[in-house]
Amino acid sequence: MNFLKYQYTPKPGKVQILKLPERHYLTFDGKGESKAPPFQEAIQCLYATAYTLKMGMKFGKLTKPDGYFDYKVPALEGLWWFKKGKFVMGANLKNIFWKLIIMTPAFITKDLVDAAKKQAKEKKQELPIEKVNFETFDAKKVIQTLHIGPYNKEEAAVNLLHEFAKEKGFKIAGRHHEIYMSDPHKTPESKLKTIIRYQAI
Repeated sequence: MNFLKYQYTPKPGKVQILKLPERHYLTFDGKGESKAPPFQEAIQCLYATAYTLKMGMKFGKLTKPDGYFDYKVPALEGLWWFKKGKFVMGANLKNIFWKLIIMTPAFITKDLVDAAKKQAKEKKQELPIEKVNFETFDAKKVIQTLHIGPYNKEEAAVNLLHEFAKEKGFKIAGRHHEIYMSDPHKTPESKLKTIIRYQAI
């Protein structure tokens, strides 16, 4: 994550305020629990596209755009929400909606993403890579903190953000936003690092 690194550096127990610029993401939308097959497939589709994009430009299989530089593929992020009612930690996740996202550098275009998806699909025909989208997120102000521990134990970090927002006169808006800084397949649950981020208005 060697570009826009400042967006991913909060400390546990501390709240960071950021003004984020316009950003570009690979995205994949779905519904249901994170342990279910659709969620795991979405992760595979995003990473297949992200790495095909990165390596394709680096080794000449995709055209390098103006402003190109080599980069590290950023962390996976997840937006979570319910169609009705507010997001509540510990709620039944069978009816939860999610959007998984991976940021791309500003020089990435939809045409490049489409070309990368086509190449990735040729190698991973069993995956629904065609469902990967390319989206632009508007500039906004956010507050965030770092949670260390299991994903289902984020309540203290969430409460910290709500208390901070109330103290500063902010209103929390948008969806519950998690940024996964650790690989859950290689990291003990007690050491998982997850950034919790909310839009502040």
